[in-house]
Amino acid sequence: MIKYLGQYTYRVAINNQRIVDVNDRDVLFIRKDYRDQEQMKTTRLSGVEFLRRFCQHILPAGFVKIRHFGIYSSRFRSTILKDPHKMVVKPVETTTERIKRVLGIDVYRCPACKKGRLIPVAILPRIRSPGFVKTAMLKWMNY
Repeated sequence: MIKYLGQYTYRVAINNQRIVDVNDRDVLFIRKDYRDQEQMKTTRLSGVEFLRRFCQHILPAGFVKIRHFGIYSSRFRSTILKDPHKMVVKPVETTTERIKRVLGIDVYRCPACKKGRLIPVAILPRIRSPGFVKTAMLKWMNY
């Protein structure tokens, strides 16, 4: 994950490979047009306008540019948030619900009359619980 995010941490606004031509008045560079199936197109800007746009990407000291991912990504906001069916959060299935779904057995149904419901009153500790072993060891040492 660090390797993946590391490539986006210190990105510059434009790299040298995208600048095609620079002369006294303007700059010609390649950009990706997202409105036209992400085709690569060239754009010519005056030197002053190019520097103005470039300076908008310079971060103040102490700030680091990091790519947004997960629920902060633009894809999440544009696709998943607009579809209410994708935003449904299903509750976690409990063990008793899973047993009933898979095996068809209701563990709270009375095994004798098959009509009543069993209500848990107390939970008995396991036979090999740490408290039981410690007590048994102390009794054994006293003999």
